[in-house]
Amino acid sequence: MLLLRVSTVVCAWVVGVTTAVPSGRSDARFYLTEEPRQEHKLLLEQLETLGIDRFIAPRTQDDPEKEDGWSPVSSQSDQFDLVWSLDAKSPFDQLSFSHTFRAKVNHLPGAERLTNTDIFHRHIVDNQRRKEKFFFNFVPKHFMLPRDEAKLPNEFEATRKKVQFELKRERDPLVYQRYLVRPVPKSGNDDALTPAVVVSSEKELQEKLQYEFKGQEVEFTQYLEPFLLDGHKFSAGFYVAVTSLDPVRVYVFDHALIKISKTAYPANLDVNSDRSTYNLNEYIPPWDFPDLQKYFYEFPSDTRPGTNAWKVVKRYLNMQGIDTKRLQREINDAIVKSVISSRGFLQSQVGNLKRFKKQDEKESERTDLSESFFELWRFDFELDDMGKPWLSKIHSNPSMTAEKSVFGTDEAIKKRVIFDLLNLVGVHPQASPSFDKFFRPQDAAFCADKCSDHSRVWDTACWSCPGWFAPYIARRLFDSMNEYARRGGFNLVYPSLDQDYSKFMDNALSELDIAFDRYIRSLSTAYGEKQTAAISDNVVVCVHREHCNDNGDCVNAKCKCDDNYEGSTCYIPKDKALDKRTKAERAGVAPVGESWKERVGNFWNRYGTPAPAQGALGGEDGAQTGATGQTAKLVSKPLSEIDRFSASKLLFGLACVTAFLVVAYRCLATNVETTDVHKDN
Repeated sequence: MLLLRVSTVVCAWVVGVTTAVPSGRSDARFYLTEEPRQEHKLLLEQLETLGIDRFIAPRTQDDPEKEDGWSPVSSQSDQFDLVWSLDAKSPFDQLSFSHTFRAKVNHLPGAERLTNTDIFHRHIVDNQRRKEKFFFNFVPKHFMLPRDEAKLPNEFEATRKKVQFELKRERDPLVYQRYLVRPVPKSGNDDALTPAVVVSSEKELQEKLQYEFKGQEVEFTQYLEPFLLDGHKFSAGFYVAVTSLDPVRVYVFDHALIKISKTAYPANLDVNSDRSTYNLNEYIPPWDFPDLQKYFYEFPSDTRPGTNAWKVVKRYLNMQGIDTKRLQREINDAIVKSVISSRGFLQSQVGNLKRFKKQDEKESERTDLSESFFELWRFDFELDDMGKPWLSKIHSNPSMTAEKSVFGTDEAIKKRVIFDLLNLVGVHPQASPSFDKFFRPQDAAFCADKCSDHSRVWDTACWSCPGWFAPYIARRLFDSMNEYARRGGFNLVYPSLDQDYSKFMDNALSELDIAFDRYIRSLSTAYGEKQTAAISDNVVVCVHREHCNDNGDCVNAKCKCDDNYEGSTCYIPKDKALDKRTKAERAGVAPVGESWKERVGNFWNRYGTPAPAQGALGGEDGAQTGATGQTAKLVSKPLSEIDRFSASKLLFGLACVTAFLVVAYRCLATNVETTDVHKDN
């Protein structure tokens, strides 16, 4: 999956934010539906950094000590721009939204279809039945007890038959026959989940149900035989942001949450094994894990995210024979299919929300709620013993509390997740750019001359020309384009340049989906080797340092990268070793850290290329010198890797041949002497 990292070219008045501060207020505000607590710490810090103030709802007359909770979302939505809640299930069915509701809410109506494990599994099974299991084969089997208790005898019997001739049973008799049992928390909060227990027979299951989990609702899940990191089980959690349902946009954050079990995995796992070996409630971060530490150039801290832990893990997996490109593609596929297969359902939930009109509101001012809701989830994946990723859980309200360990902390990473998310959804104190000023009719001559190529969607000057975009489509595309420019560490995985996911949707593509897909595809071709100039003269890459991924300053609408980064938006870390080698070659000296083979190769290839005669350069003296051909000099040339390899290989071959000849000569001489002695005797 190609994660889109091309820089966005937009007009100067386009780069900005899309959330307008309501008239009468000059500042942006946020509203918490609960009292601030430890889980809000990093969120509040980033909101303060962005200059967004907290709105505190007035006390009610009935209970002056208690805030109104969700009720201000209905009654006072013009007083804030962001609603943030940590509720496991938001009470959208009890709320009414005004006709002019413009605030952003951090939960999607109907999101329980993804975050409730049982509901999500039934949804995936339904898609396996309707759209073939092959495309949705990324979740393990799941049952709820006592509801599905009648299915268990057949399940155990089918499992035993399936592994009857499995060769791995010679070293592990219970391989592929294990299941996880865990009680379901009544609160629905992921933090209340208790460690699961492994069982491998119906007898062990019944014992757990009768004693440890008596009277509780229990989830019964197929156990995945894990791929181990140096003998330890691990998981990878990806932060996924869904910012809109129409057009649907799905982003994945660049850093993942890697959890590694504190206890080594046992040779034979059974019901009596230590639960910490296969549960990851308590875990070791990858920068504390000995086998991975050597791949970290920088440990994460409270100010810097350090080396990307997921890339470190992929490097390790690659050395173990795992195709990490395919692994990443399968993870992205599972994320995208999980979201877009519920797009129509989520849209229907938004459409069912109750609306009301205030006295001073006009019907013409009615807003569309499809972009008023966003969500940040964490998709947890586990790898089985064959390296296939399986989606084990989707977390609503993923923990943003910093976790400290011996060698580092993920505080800076989680700060970045929150900061980039707030940037992505457009919660800024700056005023919104005016779409009406941006979308101006163009004259017919301009459209005929400059806008005949409809693939140039990245250049916005043609949007108002006939045959391009209707005003309402252009307005939504305008917002989507601005959001994409603010993505920071989030990578867009849908729309995708590599895959056509439309067949996995539960409804049809909309005009807005098609328009944004055209825009993203135009970016992939706009920066090719044969780049054409933008129609607009006001081409800009950045306005703030954030647009340069915080790795460079924005100077004259271009990113001036810090010393350690490069690229149009400063997102590529520089290879310092390559820079040193390049400078050394230009200076004519051996690069630092050269091996003896490279030094010999440099010496062998450094001289011997005649410089072109000066006459080739067109000068008078050059013409005379070139005619004689006697003043051509040997000049040094930069060595390619092939040159170095060829020279060193040649020298090594000559040395081997010489050694062989010496040994052969000595053997022959010894044989001749022995023959002469026998003759004398």
